[in-house]
Amino acid sequence: MFWLVRAMVDEGFVPIAKALQLAVGHVRYRATKKERLATITNARNSSLRAIRGKDVAELSKIAERVAMSELAPRVYPRMAGLIDAHKQAGHLTYLVTASTQELARPLAGALGFHAALATHAEVIDGVYTGRLNGVLNHGMAKAERVSKLARALHIDLSRSTAYSDSISDLPLLELVSTPVAVHPDKALRSIARSRGWLVIDPRGDDPISAHEITSTRHLTSSSL
Repeated sequence: MFWLVRAMVDEGFVPIAKALQLAVGHVRYRATKKERLATITNARNSSLRAIRGKDVAELSKIAERVAMSELAPRVYPRMAGLIDAHKQAGHLTYLVTASTQELARPLAGALGFHAALATHAEVIDGVYTGRLNGVLNHGMAKAERVSKLARALHIDLSRSTAYSDSISDLPLLELVSTPVAVHPDKALRSIARSRGWLVIDPRGDDPISAHEITSTRHLTSSSL
């Protein structure tokens, strides 16, 4: 969020006042490490207000540059290695995120995912209306999107893997046979340990062995 907001200000896409509003929800989440519904809703509404009436193509260009130059290089090498291992095994890989499609698509491409499932802002005549097209891709909505995708592509979720760091993604993790907690928050770590799920730390330079995770899986759903 920080990198995108900064780029939007630098490009004159939004004024500083609106940029500060956009940053408030993100800062509160980072400070509390909790994804409360009210905080998420406030952040979403601030974001939608900030881009209302703005040109889609212009924001897409800004988001693509941010994804390629700021976000992709900051992904831990261990996680990039796991994504590549899934690809080498012939698995379909999806980035499933609450971020907007304008940011998620180029990031997914830069990291080697097949595609992204993200939040869609409503667009009419090439400009943002300030409303969502559908719902925020968060919590249960993520699980529902993945289930719908799996049905459409005949993907067997009983032979699939999902990665997440947040308890909000519990519905998604419960869909698959191999849920993986990645440097999880306290609540998710507790559940992962009680259920015997794999818990991995993405930090460090040495690669994580992906053989056991990827040997029989068709889909990896990485959640941000």
